[in-house]
Amino acid sequence: MTIASTEALVRQASVRGAHIVLVVMVLVCYIDLGTDVGLAFYLLGTPQAVFGIVSLGIVGACLFLQACDQHFLFHAPRKDVLITAIGLGPALVTYREVMQIPPVSADAAAVMYHSNLQIVATLKGAEVMLESMPEAILKLNLLIATPLSEWQPFFVVSLGTSVVAAGLILTEMEAMYAGELEPRRRLSDYHQYLPEAGARRVALLVLNMLFVGGYFAFVSSSAVLAFRAHRAMVWGVLVTDCALFHALKASAGEWGIDAFRMPRAINAMFTSFSWIIFRFCPVWTFRLPQFVGPRHAMRTVVCGLVESTCFVGVSLYAAEDSPTREQEVQLLWGLCVPAGCVAFVGLVGLLLVMEERYRAFFWKDDPRGAFLRRLWARDGYAPGDLDRSRAILLTRQGHPSALRKRCPEVVRAWLEEGLPRWHAEQPEWFTREWWEGIPAPLREGLAFAPADLSA
Repeated sequence: MTIASTEALVRQASVRGAHIVLVVMVLVCYIDLGTDVGLAFYLLGTPQAVFGIVSLGIVGACLFLQACDQHFLFHAPRKDVLITAIGLGPALVTYREVMQIPPVSADAAAVMYHSNLQIVATLKGAEVMLESMPEAILKLNLLIATPLSEWQPFFVVSLGTSVVAAGLILTEMEAMYAGELEPRRRLSDYHQYLPEAGARRVALLVLNMLFVGGYFAFVSSSAVLAFRAHRAMVWGVLVTDCALFHALKASAGEWGIDAFRMPRAINAMFTSFSWIIFRFCPVWTFRLPQFVGPRHAMRTVVCGLVESTCFVGVSLYAAEDSPTREQEVQLLWGLCVPAGCVAFVGLVGLLLVMEERYRAFFWKDDPRGAFLRRLWARDGYAPGDLDRSRAILLTRQGHPSALRKRCPEVVRAWLEEGLPRWHAEQPEWFTREWWEGIPAPLREGLAFAPADLSA
């Protein structure tokens, strides 16, 4: 057997393994969704029916927002949007990935920029943030409101399923984004900490799953328990933390979205959503500078651990005469404290197991301007052809606006130097459509063809 054929077999085995993990992840998600819906309908016939109504509302809102993602973000055809609205969108995209069917979109550019893996990762990530997290908080309050003698095994199983699903989904989401060939090549500093294969990859994924699942359970349960004792204090801590996040992002000149010109309200929502991600359910891919930035992301995670530890202390000294004290103590020692220990061990283990050169990109300051200049200096979009790579970067969705804001002089110098050469060489990417896709301020005073200047 030749080396080439051996490598091909290894790649095939790797793809099959990735597909198996993807299918398992989607199955766990549907088990979680099934337990949520089953619990909701069970509660409708009990005195705690309000919990069931709220649970069904959360599930419905999540499915609606997933359908919106398909329509507005991925430009999916109407059939796919409707299938997503009834909860089968992730299953459909997973089927296409396993059967090697390309993404279906009404926009050719969306197919170019998004793979099936990225679509399913986005849909399931949205499910964790918009459904699993509120459902977990709802189930914690349900357990606290129910006398310990009346706890049903189904309550505990449903909560445990949500925690396991959150850890598995967010870890697989990270593996999907970090495993895509193009992002690994372009964003090597941020994605190549996770090897493509081997024992280190398995260890990192397991540790990340322990950290994310433990962190998710720890911050949610500690906040719910402390909220029962001191509502104003919990609200004050969370609002102050979010406000500090906004202030630090604004002081660094990185508040909001660079990729598009958005109203202030949208930028405020984006920044707040970024804080929610790392405060409750971290996804390391979003630590990239164009989203949150490694320093802001890690600061939020550490603040979450410290604040949640303080919440545990508050709940320990809550009033002993509380009618729900027995349930609170059971959750504190049965879920909250063990989850916090698992999260801490998972985070420390994750940082120790990864190669040292990648650790700094989890906490160092990496301004958006410096990040874009590194992208500009690399041939990540077209290996071996720097001009073509920059041409793609300059017209790729979201990047032109960011380049115009952060480093316009670099782009302008490249255009001025390259135009005479491209007129002579006529590379295949040098077309009028490409030229007109560049923001006008960057090409002001320049022309696609010399005749355009005289005109």
